[in-house]
Order: sequence, then C-alpha cells, then structure tokens
Amino acid sequence: MEGLTRSLTFYSVGIPAYLKYEYYYRFLNSGSEEHEAEWRNLHASESKKGLDTILKLRGFYIKNGQMCASNIGNAFPKIWQDTMSVLQDGVPPRSYETVKEVIEDPVNGLGQKLGDVFTSFEELPIGSASIGQVHKAVLKKTGERVVVKVQYPDVERVFRGDVRTCIMFCKVAQPVHVPALEEIEKQFMTEFDYRKEVSEQASELHPLLKLTYPIRFARFARFARPSLKCASLRSAKAVQLETVRNNLIKSGLGGKKNGICVVPRPYSELCSKNVLVMEELVGEKLVDGLKKDFERYAKSLGKSVAETISDEEEKAEQNEDCERERGPDAKTMAAYLSLLNTKRIAKNVFKACTFRWNKFEGRDTLPLNHAQLVDQLIHIHGHEVLIDGYFNGDPHPGNVLLVGGKLGLIDYGQVKRISNEDRILLARMVIALCEDDKEEVVRLIRAVGYKTKKMNDDLHYIYAKICLDADNKTLTNGLHIQKFMEYLEGEDPIVELVSGAEWSGASHILTQRCNDAMITRSAQPREFVMVSRVSLMLRGLGHALKQPRSIAQCWRPFAERVLREEGVLEEVKK
Repeated sequence: MEGLTRSLTFYSVGIPAYLKYEYYYRFLNSGSEEHEAEWRNLHASESKKGLDTILKLRGFYIKNGQMCASNIGNAFPKIWQDTMSVLQDGVPPRSYETVKEVIEDPVNGLGQKLGDVFTSFEELPIGSASIGQVHKAVLKKTGERVVVKVQYPDVERVFRGDVRTCIMFCKVAQPVHVPALEEIEKQFMTEFDYRKEVSEQASELHPLLKLTYPIRFARFARFARPSLKCASLRSAKAVQLETVRNNLIKSGLGGKKNGICVVPRPYSELCSKNVLVMEELVGEKLVDGLKKDFERYAKSLGKSVAETISDEEEKAEQNEDCERERGPDAKTMAAYLSLLNTKRIAKNVFKACTFRWNKFEGRDTLPLNHAQLVDQLIHIHGHEVLIDGYFNGDPHPGNVLLVGGKLGLIDYGQVKRISNEDRILLARMVIALCEDDKEEVVRLIRAVGYKTKKMNDDLHYIYAKICLDADNKTLTNGLHIQKFMEYLEGEDPIVELVSGAEWSGASHILTQRCNDAMITRSAQPREFVMVSRVSLMLRGLGHALKQPRSIAQCWRPFAERVLREEGVLEEVKK
C-alpha cells in the first residue's frame, strides 16, 4: 500500500507538470517577452512543487533532484537548478535515535553499543542524502577522528519502488530514457549493501584465468587484490572505496602529498550492511565554496545574490539560441588568482603596520579556479574509466570537498567496473569522436548492440556524440536537449539496448574486424550507460561554471594509452 501511495503522489505532481510543459512548448514558445515571462513563472512554480514533493517522498526522487541541481545533460533551467541545489547536501536528516538503532543493530549494523565503539559521536549530521546520512565521531580504540555513513533501514525497499515508478512514467512520456533508467536502477542497487560479499571478485581469479590471460589477470588483480582478505566479512562499499583510493594513489593522482585529490581510507572492520566508517577529510564542501564565489561575484557588482541570479537567468534566456558563454581557462585564471593573492598579501602587510591584526584576509577569500576544478574532475574520472576500468558513477558536486588545495572525493557507493574489452572499445570510440570519424563512431556504437528501427547513420552518430562527448546547440539543431532526445526517439526509436547478461551466451559472441585487427567480445551497450552518465554530469558542472568541455578531447590521452598498451594504437590512427 505504501508503494502505491508513493506512486500516486509522484504521478499527481509529475503528470500535470509534464502536460503543462508540453502545452507551453507547443503554444507559448514564440520567444516574445510575454511568453518568456510565462515560462519563468512556470519554472518557478513547478520547481517549487517538485522540491516539496521530493522532500516529502525522499528515496530515489532525491537522486533525480540532485541530477537536476547538477544540470546533468545541460537539460535544466537555471531556476530548477537553484531550487534543487538544496538537495546536493542539505536533505533533512532523520533522528539521532534512528541512527543509533542502525549502528547497534546486530544483523545489519555493527552489533555493538555506540559507546563501545566511539568515544564521541556528533548527533547532528554533517551531511544527509537520499539513502542515508553522515556523522563525525572519534574511535574509542585509537582516538582517530572518523566519519560514519549510516544507511536508512527502509531505503532499499522504497528505492526499488520509486525507480520502477519513474520507469513506468518514462515508458509513456519519455521512452528514450527507459534503457538508461533500467541500468541506473541496477547500479543503484549496489549502493544498498555496505557489506555485500565480494567473493565473486575472488572467484574470478581462477588459476586457469591466470595461465590463459596473464595480462588481463594482472590488470584485474591490481584492483581486486584488496578484496581477497576476508572477502566474506568485508563491506563491499569499503572494498570499493579502498580500491579506488589505491588506484588513484598508484597513478599519482591521489595522495595527500603530491596528488590532486584525496580519497578517505575505510575502516573495514567497522563496516556492515548499513554502516561505513572512514577517515575524516577536513575541508569545505565544493557546493559551499561555489556559493561563496557567487556571493563575492555579486558583491563585486554591487548587487544582492538574488539580483545577480535574476540577471544571469535573463542573460541566459537572451542567449538561448547562442552557444553558452565561456569563462577563462585554468592558466589564465591561475595568473589572475596570483595577482589577487599578491594584492591580498600587500593589504595584510599594510594592516600589520597599522596594528589591525584582526582584519587580515586569508587565502579562503580568493575565488576558486573553476576551469581547474572542471579539468581535474574530468581528468580523474577519465583515468578511473579508461585506465582502471573502475569508476564512480555518481560524480555530483555534493560528493566533493575542497581539502587543502586538493579535491576530496568522499562517496564511492555507485562504483562501476568495466572489462578490459569494454575499455578498448571505449578508447576506440573516444579517438573516433576526437577525429570526428562519423563512420567509425557509427560502426562502434552498432558493434556493441545499439539498435534502432531505421538504423539511421546520422542519428546514431549524434546519439554517441551527446552521450559520450559534448552537447551544444549545433548538435541539437537549436532544440533543448530533452526535446532533441525526444526527436531522436521519434525519428528512429530504440529497438534494443542489449545488456551483457542478455548477449553473453556462447552463441552470441560478436566478432568484429577493426582495420586489420580482429576483436572478439560480447556486446554490452548497457555497460556504457554509467560512463555516459559520468560524462553528462561532468559536462553539467562545466556548463554551470561556464566551462564547457569535450569529454572525448579531455580523455584522448587515456584512450591512446589504452590502445598503445594493447598494441593497436597505430592501427586506429590509420
């Protein structure tokens, strides 16, 4: 009964909103000042209703709100992004009593009294999200400061029902999103088991595999080895966190000394199905840092934040038919920040000479280098996807901290692993997109089993380009991304998006000749849905910060490295 009630609540808000937007798009889309005012009012009223419904239902709907706040696919109006921004890390938490019960639960918790594990435990969470919340604590045994992630006891059941509700809605209203939602549903389910047995990873390290495929075995062992010790007792989430952390440190990207990012160390012995204890990273949330930046920007203009937001939205509407404004690149911004820092130091020296010690300005008064932030996040995730084949499928800003000049990556609940064969194919796709080799892009997307009714070459190319590389008005013929995806579906509907499980039978091995090299693999296009999601989310952040990027161009060095190691780079370049 609860599931039905939740579905009806969603439909009672979602269906009228969808119909209103369809009506406005068809009949109030002239671009006149009157129609634009109508659109602004619609965005304001419907985004408020949407947020109220999300906060009431919580569950998977919070994930949807976070995607909106992150501007995934550059698909959401600024008003919607601002309204949903509270969901990045400001979801109303549950009571301390509920958290205590989860931790002390003998089956899915730690099975110990809170006071037996922690010397202190802050009742007020430092963050809360769709499936749980995070608290600071101090370990009784060692005195180390940690953070404790607690999953809500009923969230798995609720989440499953919510995802199915969204899928049913999209089957009627927006069928183009159904395959992606189904893969996201599958991937989200892995986030629920903080103690899931990882023996399946160990079982893959069969002696026969080591003898037959020594290179692949070595690559797999590189990230699977941490799970071999006490595999049945360790938290899957702890293994994921530790694996990503080790991969990034090994690559030189991670680490407190020389890396550009840090990932917290999990305490595996204190992890269970619903509890994850990990090292505390001290830093400011990225979303808070960006808010401060915007406040400083508004102040420099002599305006309030609300006035500046209104001006930005009006400017975006006026430039809707043009390519988005682009901010300075990382090098230019670094030079500007260096100048600002010099002025800051000079001011502090003057204040010291006049004994105004309490008026000193710290480095935190300087703006962030938005271009560098975007470049670094894209670089890190490119390495995870193409080099490690083990990546975070949910890179929204709420999962990032600013830690002493580095990026703190704190949530690896939605980790996806892709095979060596899939990494090679993805690397080929990246090179083809960079070279604008339409014939090769179309061939590759079909090689993995992407099928549509008419098998239109041009639309297949555009679909691959939008999913894995870039989105702009030229690609979408001036249409909003959502309307363009609906146009694609109407022109050439998706017939099949095969999953690995559906395609991997013995009689369904696809042999494909790439130039003069023979590649044999099982087609798994749904395995690329999460890669596409990462690409869209990173681009969404880029658009929000006026830093649009071509993901293919940014990931090209990684793609070339993969193909070089496989000995096929020169063949691909021919």
